[in-house]
Amino acid sequence: MEVDTLKEENNIDRLKCDLGLLSRPDGSALFTEGQTVVLAALYGPVEVKMQKVLVEKASIECIYKPKAGFPCVQDRFKESFIKNICETSLAVSLYPRSTILVNIQEMQNHGQLLSCAINAACMACLDSGIDMKFLFGSVSCFLMKDGELSLIPPVNESSIKGMFVFVFNNTKGEVIASHTEGLFTAEQYHDALEGGRQMGVAAYVKRGTRSPFVCHLSLSERRGGTRRHDNDMLLPLRPELGDHPGYRAMFF
Repeated sequence: MEVDTLKEENNIDRLKCDLGLLSRPDGSALFTEGQTVVLAALYGPVEVKMQKVLVEKASIECIYKPKAGFPCVQDRFKESFIKNICETSLAVSLYPRSTILVNIQEMQNHGQLLSCAINAACMACLDSGIDMKFLFGSVSCFLMKDGELSLIPPVNESSIKGMFVFVFNNTKGEVIASHTEGLFTAEQYHDALEGGRQMGVAAYVKRGTRSPFVCHLSLSERRGGTRRHDNDMLLPLRPELGDHPGYRAMFF
């Protein structure tokens, strides 16, 4: 089974990220994946409450806020899922007796909400400058009732038979987390995994492919605990950008 390459390329064309939009958080990112938009903010390391103190490492908290209404059970799952990923990727042992808070705000959902939220959280961590063991990237893959796989959510949700969400690291391209929904075979799962590894967001983090990913970067300096923002710049991610954090985010 092969993933529809044309659909993948169209989806990658519409990946965008705004870094440093918010001034109060230590790091923030607005990540757009197709028509799905998520805003992430990271605070910390900051002082932790006594009942949540961990002597050997920092504690991670994740708060997910839906677009409208109160959080539901599925939102609590997203919080736990993103929290576990951040605990794995961040160097929490360097910040004992502290806490790191990750806020996720859903802006618009078009079927890729979980993977978009994970990518936004990674970019917020990168923007904050916090120590990380590795970067991570996520991709969603949809299994249609006719057996085809696509990285773009269909207009009609009733045509979806199953959905896969994979999270990869940027060191070896290994899977650090996955989430599945629906009915599928083991072969379809492995096909979706390979399709996501090769053509998804995580593939660009790991393999340095020249994708048309565009990142809106707010250049900032931290002086005395404050952040000063210069004019926003629209920069395509190219090798000549050197060590700019937006370049390092997607090309390793």
